[in-house]
Parts: sequence; structure tokens; C-alpha cells
Amino acid sequence: DPNDPSSVLALKPDVLTTQLGTKLKWNSIFGKSYLVQRTPALSQKFETISELIPATPPTNTFIDKPTPLNQGFFYRILKP
Repeated sequence: DPNDPSSVLALKPDVLTTQLGTKLKWNSIFGKSYLVQRTPALSQKFETISELIPATPPTNTFIDKPTPLNQGFFYRILKP
């Protein structure tokens, strides 16, 4: 909620690497949708790696399946 100073969209600290890929979780709000983006370096452009994801309150989960082994990424969640 952009009008609520206590409202924050942030990844939960339990980002996990699983056999299926990197698992991301974030708080979600009913009626909203999200996009997941990633980049290997903050000096590079972010790329969208998901379709539009509808909210599943209270938490959304996304698995970045094509994550190359031994390569780290920076992620961000967008509310289009």
C-alpha cells in the first residue's frame, strides 16, 4: 500500500536453493499481481523471468527453475 508507511514489499529471508531451483517467498495482498525479475549483477539490466503472478495471500512463492548452478542472482518483485 503506497499510502501506508508501514507497508513493505520485500522478499522473505528464507530464499532457498532447492533441487527445483531458487525458491522465493514474499508477502502478498489480495487483488494484486506480481512479476519476478533477476540479474546476475546490479550493474546489469533486470530481466523478467515470470508471467504475471496473481496474489495468493498471505504469501506468494516462485521457483526460478532455470537457475544455472553456481551462479548467484539479485531478485526483485514488481507490482505492475
